[in-house]
Amino acid sequence: MSCPDDLIIRPIQPGDRVAGFSLGDPSKVALKMFLQKHAIQFHEENIATTYVLVSRSDRPDVYGYITLVSSEIRTNGDAQLTEIEQADRYDTLPGVKIARLAIHKDCQGNGYGGEMVSFAVATIATKVMPFVGCRFVIVDSKPDAVGKYEEWGFTMLDTEENRFGSHPLLYIDLYRLFQEEG
Repeated sequence: MSCPDDLIIRPIQPGDRVAGFSLGDPSKVALKMFLQKHAIQFHEENIATTYVLVSRSDRPDVYGYITLVSSEIRTNGDAQLTEIEQADRYDTLPGVKIARLAIHKDCQGNGYGGEMVSFAVATIATKVMPFVGCRFVIVDSKPDAVGKYEEWGFTMLDTEENRFGSHPLLYIDLYRLFQEEG
């Protein structure tokens, strides 16, 4: 399976071919198993929405995916998010979480991860934010992926517990992002 040039991002569909999806890293088998065993059902039951990177064909192979779920940043009343006025008034702040992001081993290093994150941010900003209270895009990153998420514009929640945790939380403040662009 080689990475084709004509890839598109769209919602996952029952006919998508996921059997050949491989990350090339045995430690990431859970990402592969979610795609192969749970993504369609979770998508259909509105538990999690999965978008896939697929070739343009009648029975497309999946070359990457991103899964989004409702979430929040827990502040527990601490002013950890100093750029947000009155953040210390709330125990949680609303967001959408990137629950999973994976790119097939043959397509890694071609910018598709960043493209899928940009797609998710744009989708959340245009389809969620205008209709539902949603301030953040959130990810619980694996430590080895923190640098990549920071390249894509995420900021690490600055607490000692988070910095040294097994899945550090990073976020994009959508309100600030679009205030700066506008």
